[in-house]
Amino acid sequence: MSDDEAMIAEYLARGGKVTKCPPGPSDNVVYRNGPRFRRNPKAQPAETPAAAPAVPEE
Repeated sequence: MSDDEAMIAEYLARGGKVTKCPPGPSDNVVYRNGPRFRRNPKAQPAETPAAAPAVPEE
């Protein structure tokens, strides 16, 4: 028994029902495959390191 068949058998054992639909297009299908744009976060200003004090040469 494959994993799919085991899952189906478990679903039916728990009282799940199988609905057989007539062939052809279904009018009540909702597709959610539209474009998904992610907004870029605002650019944080780059931290400039403080100027290190000059070390005199010996």
